[in-house]
Amino acid sequence: ALLLQGKLAEAEPLLVNSARQFSATLHYERRLALQRLVELYEQQGNAALAKRYRDELATVAQQARTR
Repeated sequence: ALLLQGKLAEAEPLLVNSARQFSATLHYERRLALQRLVELYEQQGNAALAKRYRDELATVAQQARTR
């Protein structure tokens, strides 16, 4: 909700924490957190971090398909 409200600074630590919490899993929540981090960094204009999380999301999606 914070991301949609444009509260990027407040959303960032929550999303990063969510992605870390689910880092050992392929859960929907992890993919959702990664997608939101991509959106957050795109809105901030931070292409490097957006790419980092987009790449991580692609890896997680690939792993989920092969299981």
